[in-house]
Amino acid sequence: KDAYKVGLPRKGKIKEIFNSDLKKYFGSGLYKNTIRTTEDKPWHFRDFSVDVKLPPLGMVVFKYSK
Repeated sequence: KDAYKVGLPRKGKIKEIFNSDLKKYFGSGLYKNTIRTTEDKPWHFRDFSVDVKLPPLGMVVFKYSK
């Protein structure tokens, strides 16, 4: 699956701040996320959602960007 939909509590943009799949952590480097904008589509009991790329057996951390 290329993208995973995540529910978010508010509208805005999110930015990847950590990705264990980066080459510097000996990952593949294939799963990079640019800044993502939320959609007005409810998901997981949240009012907004966004599609993100998640590496297998990896971890990705995001934060809202200004």
